[in-house]
Amino acid sequence: FQAADGIRDVAGCLVGSEMCIRDRANLLEREDEAFDCFSQGNQLLRESPAGRYFLHQAYGQQVQALARGMRGGWSGNWRETVPDDDDAPVFLLGFPRSGTTLLEQILGAHPGLVALEEEALIAGVGQKLDEHSGDYPALLGDLSDDDRRELRSSYLQLARERTQWQPGQLLLDKFPLNTVHLPLIHCLFPDARILLALRHPCDVALSCFMQEFELNDAMVNFTSLEDTALLYDAVMSICHAARAALPLQLREVRYESLIDDLEGEVRGVLDFLGLDWRSEVLDFATRAKAKSRIQTPSYEQVSQPLYREARLRWQRYRSHLAVLEPTLQPHCERFAYSLAASPEAQPD
Repeated sequence: FQAADGIRDVAGCLVGSEMCIRDRANLLEREDEAFDCFSQGNQLLRESPAGRYFLHQAYGQQVQALARGMRGGWSGNWRETVPDDDDAPVFLLGFPRSGTTLLEQILGAHPGLVALEEEALIAGVGQKLDEHSGDYPALLGDLSDDDRRELRSSYLQLARERTQWQPGQLLLDKFPLNTVHLPLIHCLFPDARILLALRHPCDVALSCFMQEFELNDAMVNFTSLEDTALLYDAVMSICHAARAALPLQLREVRYESLIDDLEGEVRGVLDFLGLDWRSEVLDFATRAKAKSRIQTPSYEQVSQPLYREARLRWQRYRSHLAVLEPTLQPHCERFAYSLAASPEAQPD
């Protein structure tokens, strides 16, 4: 990994700050040049030792295989259980760059809620299932009540160790790619309330491609537009299959709705969570600035007032994204997003 530092520095110069290249490109109407810089930088990252290592882990292919497995009768043996306690977390899911950090900062200002930010606890608990025979997620239906109770207790213990979770508070577990673990979440916490962050799939794909993430087996997929779209397709296909098969308590939260009507959308979310209205949730930028750190690349965006420039940015780069539209179109239709040109996306 140390050998990759020099390459990463060069790639970082090319990928650059999202505000620096992306937004100035919009201002100067030089999208083609900006896109070329991102493409070159991402290619360097893919070819670096770290990039090659994480690509070898084949995270995207694993998620695609899971999505294929959930198209069959995986839920035929599902057995619903009654929860043992009132400690079910709220899970904030979606896909990276869909507004999950913004929503977490807003909700985290409510005194009735404490946020567990970017901790892969559910994925870790899922590793305990290795001792069981069978295929995931079908094996979840065969877990005994004692199995579920043990896994649930393990998760809750870890969550309490990593937060200042107090009695009477809701725990908000924000980890976008936990969307692939929706069946496990429902198996352990059948009464959990789930917030699904949505944003136009094309904006999501473009933003992931333009963002300089810390490389790991999941984020390395965003160094390629094609891999980004394939991962989005697999993750959201799992989400769709879980929603169709399981009685989830789920509310969609659209990034575009937060931008258009922040207070109205947040009031609806708080009502869904059973929390009263608190005006301080609207002052998310001040809260973000006061935090010692935010463990996502979204700090710059969530530490300033809401802005509309990120809406429909994909249309200004549409010539570069046309190859992705067949992969993303089913999800655009499913979530009621349009692929038609919009005057709102044109430069002033």
